[in-house]
Amino acid sequence: MKLFGAVMLAAVAARKGGKKRGGKKENRLYADLGSFLAGSTPSWWTGEQSQTINFLKSARDDGELVFGGEVWAPAKRGAGERMGRQYTNIVNRALNLYADCKGIELPAGTIPESRRRRQAEAPKRKNRGRKNKGGKKKKKEGRGIPDQTPDKLHWNMTWRIAMTVRETMMSDENCIQPAYRLFQRLDRYNLNANYQYCTNVADDAPYCQWLQKDDEGNTISYKTARKMGTYTKFAKGGAISVYSPVCEVTDKPANANYDGDIYCPEGYYIEVDTATYGRKTKGYCRGDGDSDISICRGSKTIDVTENIRRECDGLTTCVIEASNDALNWGVDPCPGVEKLAEVYHTCKKIV
Repeated sequence: MKLFGAVMLAAVAARKGGKKRGGKKENRLYADLGSFLAGSTPSWWTGEQSQTINFLKSARDDGELVFGGEVWAPAKRGAGERMGRQYTNIVNRALNLYADCKGIELPAGTIPESRRRRQAEAPKRKNRGRKNKGGKKKKKEGRGIPDQTPDKLHWNMTWRIAMTVRETMMSDENCIQPAYRLFQRLDRYNLNANYQYCTNVADDAPYCQWLQKDDEGNTISYKTARKMGTYTKFAKGGAISVYSPVCEVTDKPANANYDGDIYCPEGYYIEVDTATYGRKTKGYCRGDGDSDISICRGSKTIDVTENIRRECDGLTTCVIEASNDALNWGVDPCPGVEKLAEVYHTCKKIV
């Protein structure tokens, strides 16, 4: 599986999050992004049991530092504490899911006593979250928490869980569905964390402008947005639906992860839903940032669903070429604009 890491952060920053009024496609970050699901294994990852457990435990420890640190701890309405508690619960769920899938028992102490019990038994602390005399909350050494881009700290933390689950469970047919549900949970968490950051920490992150708003223009949470009929794909359960952007030009570093792999996990086959070729946004395969993408909108971006179905339907994986020759009989629908194919497909269980 391909390494995603920092590329994942750039992808999220580059594209509009969720479904806007007007009917744009909704995309998740982990649960339906083909370049993550089929991502390559990090060079340092061995997949050994001890590494998996210790990596998740370290992620949990780092989560306590992140959400109790100088960015999130001062957040209004206790947002940092809430998001930290939710993150800890997700890590513990990943650990239990790993143990269940592999049929092992976790070492004693891997899952600590419940937070609620610890809080009930411990004496109340005054001035919780007070910084030390140096003005900054003391950090543990060697944790690898990025000092820059505080608005992306929660993305970094969720990637650690998602990568671990992908590498250890998505290749096991019995673990695919629970792993996919955990990806969905991580996607919902990221949406909530984006909202909490923008409303309770700072509103200067690029994604703050993408948050859903009500009819009066007030920012609303993703849960409220779902009740209003948007973000519907972020609901629990459902089919494994995957979005795969494929770049026309793949020799640029930013495009390297979008090279044409259409993916389903083992035990599932591809059923293409829709596919287009052209360019509607600057989100992926950005190419020349100054190019006028408006010439590609409307009928200039063509439907290539049947072409991709002939190539991929019924397979577990396939590779497509995003080019004028392969998808449009040698005709360039948008001369001068770097194009991409956008493929949406569902993974169906092989029976």
